[in-house]
Amino acid sequence: MAVKEITLTYYDIKKMGVYDRKGICFLPFSKLMKELKKWSYESKRPLIETSTFEPNQKFLESYCLDFYEDSGDYILGLWNKLPASKKGLGSVSSESTPEKAIIEHTKIGDKSIPGFPTYFWISPGKGFIATIKLDYHVLGLTQFKSYIKGYMRNYCSHIVDREDEGEKIYGLCKEAAPNGQEDKRFPDKSLYTSFVMTVLKQEMGQDFLLNNAHNVSKIVKDISTSTLVKDENETAIEKLVRCFKDLPITKRKRTRVTMPVDLSYEHVRKLIKDYHDNDCSDDYNVGLIIRGDGQRIHWLDGTIKTEAIKGNLNMHTFDQPDLESLMSLIRKIGDVDIESADRKVVA
Repeated sequence: MAVKEITLTYYDIKKMGVYDRKGICFLPFSKLMKELKKWSYESKRPLIETSTFEPNQKFLESYCLDFYEDSGDYILGLWNKLPASKKGLGSVSSESTPEKAIIEHTKIGDKSIPGFPTYFWISPGKGFIATIKLDYHVLGLTQFKSYIKGYMRNYCSHIVDREDEGEKIYGLCKEAAPNGQEDKRFPDKSLYTSFVMTVLKQEMGQDFLLNNAHNVSKIVKDISTSTLVKDENETAIEKLVRCFKDLPITKRKRTRVTMPVDLSYEHVRKLIKDYHDNDCSDDYNVGLIIRGDGQRIHWLDGTIKTEAIKGNLNMHTFDQPDLESLMSLIRKIGDVDIESADRKVVA
């Protein structure tokens, strides 16, 4: 048992599953998670066989490290592979100078996978996922998204992967794979997988911002600009089409500007009023940095929903919590009430 502090950052799941072009979902969030747990954890397959996507230029494979379910909520632990040579993991002394720095290698066993763990709280019923920050700063959200997408595209029950008279048949089907029966399904080209999530924001009360107006030290504004891009390879037909449609090729660029300020109650009140009077347009959305609150930005459209709690955790190792114990600690934070992600579900 160890005292640990965890921080949750919430994301609203807009779409997750197999859909047709009418927006009907054939593999809803809740069923997807049951499938994934059964495939990656309950099957007791070797960890090396639980990766769902190929390595790319940004990161290597991720594997199922642990999985836990309680009352329809899940915690998924992923093991994210790190690059290593045949000689092991390379490192240099932080105290050496570049002139004298020597690379040393820590030997890794032939059957060992170097990497780091990341953990996620998944609630299909409430339609959100939350990254779980535990001691370290790497959240692994990109790997998590790739892991879910990889399972849906390659291993979920709506994938057809068979041969018929020597012909390869592969794709998505509205019906799930039959249990213990011959698979005679055919793919439906109108189906596609989708995973869309957005940062879940909690509105910062206007009273808080107004009461702290005199403590605002900086104001932040994101400015978007568009520049015309000349396409040297554009054909005459493409130029003609763009001319009639008035669609020049543009490249958008966003710049964040931060300025020190000395604001009054009336200044902040006017910022809030202008934002609401203009239909909460991004053009009028600004962020306020308050003295004594670190560098946290309080945006007028709300702040990212995060929660933190400190408590006792059962640990397998210093960076691997027992997931049942972790879920118990998470439950003490409270309830998150947002719209469910299971929309237009087909039974």
